[in-house]
Amino acid sequence: MKKYVMAIVGSYLSLHGLSSLAATPQVVSAYVSAALKSDGSVWAWGDSCSSNIAKQLKNNAGSNISGVKGIATVGYYGVLLINSDGSLTRSQGCGGSWDTVKDSSGNSVTNATQASGAGSTAFVKTDGTVWNFGSNAYGQLGTGSAGGASNDAVQVKTGAAAFLTSVKAVRVNELYSVALKTDGTLWTWGYSWRTPGNYYATQLKDSAGNPVTSVSSIGAGGHDVFHFVKTDGSLFAVSVRNGKVSPIKNASGAALTNMLGVDGTNMYGADAGVAVATGGNVWQWGQSPNAFSAGDSAFQVKATGNTLLTDVKVVAGTIYNTLALKNDSTVWQWGTGGQGASTPVGGFIASQVMDTNGKPLSLFTTVHFFSCKKVI
Repeated sequence: MKKYVMAIVGSYLSLHGLSSLAATPQVVSAYVSAALKSDGSVWAWGDSCSSNIAKQLKNNAGSNISGVKGIATVGYYGVLLINSDGSLTRSQGCGGSWDTVKDSSGNSVTNATQASGAGSTAFVKTDGTVWNFGSNAYGQLGTGSAGGASNDAVQVKTGAAAFLTSVKAVRVNELYSVALKTDGTLWTWGYSWRTPGNYYATQLKDSAGNPVTSVSSIGAGGHDVFHFVKTDGSLFAVSVRNGKVSPIKNASGAALTNMLGVDGTNMYGADAGVAVATGGNVWQWGQSPNAFSAGDSAFQVKATGNTLLTDVKVVAGTIYNTLALKNDSTVWQWGTGGQGASTPVGGFIASQVMDTNGKPLSLFTTVHFFSCKKVI
């Protein structure tokens, strides 16, 4: 009796939705920019890396980092990793000196799903609670008091004995944080939130006292504003100081619609932001003395070749550069390049981020497989 062995060799792109082992590609930025590939590896570049070439990050033992399912920035210069088991690991710079994030009881954090960082760092757990660590100078930790800092994660409160729950996303600015609940409402804490001395998370209301509802996406801005997209695709800015909610408009005075996502950026001033539309075009706005003379009107971002930047699905605002992740997995950036760069990257025209191999950084990874079938 003969035995036959059939071997099948192939490959596929590790995309979100194709494999439960694949990470969802992600880009984040502050003074460091970072990208998460679908294979769970992490790449970084920018000011704290002293280079605009993306390099693969390594752990404390010198091995390539893997098994990551989410990323954020930490204190502007560092990187936060959400590991496959929901634990958190953070660096003090461009991927160096990693340590495990613990809570105030001394236990390692578990079940983290999403995070955002700047002066402080906030993250959401699978149970919908929100936790913070870092600076608390303006009540950014949401624990009812201001001052000092915490290296350990503490849970955000809505009152002396009540905690913020049912949260699906959080965004952090240098001075404040914004949480989006599953019911589409917004909750805020930190600097200048309408009630001086209230350092608990409170529901956001407009200047007329009406709760802001039906929100689908949030993006922190400068010191004075943050931005959000509603479920109908409309785009707004909120004043931190007085709660005024204003639509973002183009140069013709028409309010922007059909928006997918939004983020804040300091590139064009304290009130700046960036958003991606359903068609993949990118809009940016903000007060600026020298970039595009854009004023407060939104303009469409262009790419190399003086064509519109298109086919974008995710945008990430930053201090110096703004990032865009395209549907083809490539990463694009535009801005000044940062203090650590010798020359600007693309100026104010979007160009591709390159890796240390001299190739465009791509966040989708080809996975090879081999299977055998024995027939008796």
